[in-house]
Amino acid sequence: MLASIIVYLQILLGKILNKIASSEIKYAKKYLILIKNALLILITFVLIYSSLDFKLLIPFILGFIIFKYFKKMYFLLGLLTFLSFTAKFTLLLLALASLFTLIHSSLTSLKPKEFILKSLYFILPFALIFIETFINQNSSIFIGLLAGGLIAQFKGPWLSLVEQQ
Repeated sequence: MLASIIVYLQILLGKILNKIASSEIKYAKKYLILIKNALLILITFVLIYSSLDFKLLIPFILGFIIFKYFKKMYFLLGLLTFLSFTAKFTLLLLALASLFTLIHSSLTSLKPKEFILKSLYFILPFALIFIETFINQNSSIFIGLLAGGLIAQFKGPWLSLVEQQ
């Protein structure tokens, strides 16, 4: 549970980093976006590898479709943090989630109302603790939804660079 708090604090740390080093972040924004996209792909591959199962395909497609329109990255990060405890590579997933959260949150400035809303989206998946045994038995379904949702958030490095200009 301490790891979840550390990943959550990366949201605040990224916002503080944006406040302190906004000119440096503006200068290196395209590289930060490339790193963010690379981490997103790496997290997705680790998730899929940790739960290689045929049951992963349908939830992956469903997660892609749902999160293509429901673009709440902090909800996905909270779900990733929660589900990383059921995956094989817990420490690796939490470290990658922490780095991704720091980079993703440092790209935007701190607005109190927005920060509270993003915090709620991050904490919302932890309400699934009440059905933890169901999640443990069917972890490939939830990991498939998460992996599909993470891929839906990926726009590609070429699109991210074009949008900046």
